Formats: sequence, structure tokens, C-alpha cells
Amino acid sequence: MATFVPSFKIVGPYGMPIPLSTGGPQAINATSTTQNYKLGTRVTAVDPVLGESEFIYAKGVASTAVDELIQLNADGTTVRAAGGTIKGLAGFAQSANVANQYGWYCIKGACLALIAADVTGDVPAYATATAGTVADDIVAGSAVVGTMLMNGTDAAGTAIPDSTDTLAIHKTIVRCYYPYVAKAI
Repeated sequence: MATFVPSFKIVGPYGMPIPLSTGGPQAINATSTTQNYKLGTRVTAVDPVLGESEFIYAKGVASTAVDELIQLNADGTTVRAAGGTIKGLAGFAQSANVANQYGWYCIKGACLALIAADVTGDVPAYATATAGTVADDIVAGSAVVGTMLMNGTDAAGTAIPDSTDTLAIHKTIVRCYYPYVAKAI
């Protein structure tokens, strides 16, 4: 099965945000060593398969992989944390946006998410013990509020319809609405 790669194109809000540098707009799936926008800049982008989604611009963190669930801090920095330690606002990395680089994170709409193994579609997402991944297993304090798993793959890599996978990395389509991970009380 071919691996699906989204091709989001920025369409708003109200035209393109003006880059801080002269390098032109930074694509949704690109990472840059240059800060091209003010941290926290939000844009709307459209993919022909996934539709319209919203993204936020932030500074990367070490070991970030494409489609990982990443904690978004108010100052525009990020944290790659496992379930039980991730907390607060979150988004899905659209590039391997590692330390001292800048990129986009999906915070609203459909995008891909890294999954640990089997997932069932149309259920809430939970952060797993593996940093950056989500699953459908209920774990106290790791619910990714505002995020639903839409499709997925099984542990053998067999695709559930409308999902994507490779032999080493399993992904699913998620629909998110400003994801937030609350710690258990």
C-alpha cells in the first residue's frame, strides 16, 4: 500500500501571514532553521483529501518525528512527552521539527497521527507511554481531549480503510479541535 502524505496549502486567515524573513512562506510540512513567522502564528490550510485544518507555528524539540503529538507551550516552545507527563495544549507535528528549528503543528481539523499499534476508528485518542504516539487504550490522565481517531492500522501493519502505514511506522487520521491533555486529579 502506498503511503499517504498530506499536501496542505496555506489559504488563510485573511491571506498569507507575512514571513519575518525574505525566504517566502514556509510550507506546512517543512521545518526551518530560520524563524519565518512569529511564534504562535496561526494559519488555515487545505489538503485535497483531508480538507481544511488549522496550524500553529512553534519552535521544535529534540527527536520530534512527523505526525507526533507534541505539547505546545504558551511561549511558542514545544515538549515531546509521553502519556502521563504530557499536559496542556497539544498539536500534531507536520514535520520532523527538531530542536532549534521551526514548523507547523495541526490544532484543528484532520491530519495524520503516529500510533503505537492497533487502533479503532471513531473513538477518542489517548497519549501513550511512547512519546508522541496516540492510541485508543483508555489511560487515566492521558486523554487527548478534542481528538478522535478516525482510522488506523493493526499491529501487523494491515491498513484499516482510509488510513496509511509503512512497515515500521503506523499512522492514523485524526480529527482534532484544539487538543488538550489534562492530568488526572
